[in-house]
Amino acid sequence: MRNKKRWYCAMLAAAMCASLTGCGGSAAPETTAAGTTAAETAAETSTQAETQAPKDGAFVPGTYMAAAKGMGGDVNVEVVVTEDAIQSVTVKEHSETAGISDPAIEKIPAAIVEAQGLGIDAVSGATITSNAILTAAADALGQAGADVEALKAVSLAKEAKEDEKLETDVVVVGGGLAGLSAAVSAADNSAKVILVEKMASLGGASITCGGELLAAGTDMQKEQGIEDSPEALAEYWIEKGEGHVDGEMLKTIAAAGPETVQWLQERGVEFGKVTFSYNDPRQNPLRNHKTLDMGGTGFLRSITDPEDMILILQIPLQ
Repeated sequence: MRNKKRWYCAMLAAAMCASLTGCGGSAAPETTAAGTTAAETAAETSTQAETQAPKDGAFVPGTYMAAAKGMGGDVNVEVVVTEDAIQSVTVKEHSETAGISDPAIEKIPAAIVEAQGLGIDAVSGATITSNAILTAAADALGQAGADVEALKAVSLAKEAKEDEKLETDVVVVGGGLAGLSAAVSAADNSAKVILVEKMASLGGASITCGGELLAAGTDMQKEQGIEDSPEALAEYWIEKGEGHVDGEMLKTIAAAGPETVQWLQERGVEFGKVTFSYNDPRQNPLRNHKTLDMGGTGFLRSITDPEDMILILQIPLQ
């Protein structure tokens, strides 16, 4: 039963495909009560005038703020410099997609400080956020009187890496929701697992979904007095497919629904109440099990639990 239960979680990605809601487009820059954009506010609050030049060192010491357009709006960056060093770079307010932007927000500022320059490569899968941070940092350093073009030529020295031999029981290629589920399932059954992912963030397309999982006959439905069954959900999908779907596959996915929801709850996924799907507002009975944070990251936090003892190798695209 344990093996069967864990195998079902690998079907989660397919179940979610039937209920994904895409993220919205790029949001407009946030405005203050006075109607100014975050970028304008950041420029006004800079501790130094943009035209001021350093006297002896590379920078005019101080704290500088700047903003640049990211995927979801302005990305605000704070840069602190001494006369001869970039002391810190910190991403402040932003509206970037959680999970996808996290590696860029973590790595780009640290790399700027380590390199003492702006010649930093964007993080794979988070290019827009990476470039927004670099652009804002360049603006802030320009306010500090730095030679920005010279700083763009300064990058981190790339270390030569040696081949390493790893031994494992299972190798999973791809860290999307299906790959993560397969890796966790294998680890739960005492297998030593290596997961290989080409992007800087895990989750694949599922990390940008609306956090919806259609399932029928679940305990959550029963608690809300909703009468439903996996068979009814399969029939609904087959009918909507108008003869262009694999009926047996849909029956398998529907049958796995109740146990999949239970498995996710056991791993710490928090759901709100079962509600309608935004893909089908007329849905009756209600079958949409939506994460409490209203996004795909709500599923992924549970599956990327470090206690699963999965070795994750993230090999960026070259």
